[in-house]
Amino acid sequence: GNSSSNQTIGHSLGLVPKMIIVKKLGQTSDWAVYHTGLTSAAYRIKLNSTDAELTSNNPWNSTDPTSSVFTVKSDAGNVNTNGQEHIAYCFAEVEGFSKFGSYTGNGSADGPIVETGFEPAFIMFKRTDSTGDWRILDNKRSQTNPRNEVLKPNSSEAEESDSPSLKVDFLSNDFQLKSTHSAGNTNNATYIYMAFAADPDTEAPTV
Repeated sequence: GNSSSNQTIGHSLGLVPKMIIVKKLGQTSDWAVYHTGLTSAAYRIKLNSTDAELTSNNPWNSTDPTSSVFTVKSDAGNVNTNGQEHIAYCFAEVEGFSKFGSYTGNGSADGPIVETGFEPAFIMFKRTDSTGDWRILDNKRSQTNPRNEVLKPNSSEAEESDSPSLKVDFLSNDFQLKSTHSAGNTNNATYIYMAFAADPDTEAPTV
């Protein structure tokens, strides 16, 4: 890190990252998250927190990433501390394999259907307009719909097994919220998500 100036950090995805998670290694710090579904690149959200999206420190300097670099702001604490090493996990969308976005809750047991273009194997989502835990659902711990075995990456809590309140159906091209729980489907609330496919395209590339 070099807190005296903004920095552009190179990455080798060759695609524009839709989600970036940055962590300072040598000191206690938050996990700062950039996500395409937040209000803008002036906002961040924290993987280790229930906080809503916020603009404090503006760590990305209001600059969306490109296919080769992302920007961290000078004096932005957790993402650009002078003399400290940081690690960045960058995720891009790959058709049929990964999807990142946002949706708005409707407060109904027949919740919003969120198109991914594939059947999900793993979904992590977070409410952004208010406080709330991050939630992880997957097809290994919950093998039938509705999926309701919940892990919270911002918490040390044990798995919420067979949750009676948070339920999600994994469908062939999307996922659907099947409960009114505030963690996933409050009316007019905003949520971000990352999803990975259950059966990505395995066709061998051609020369």
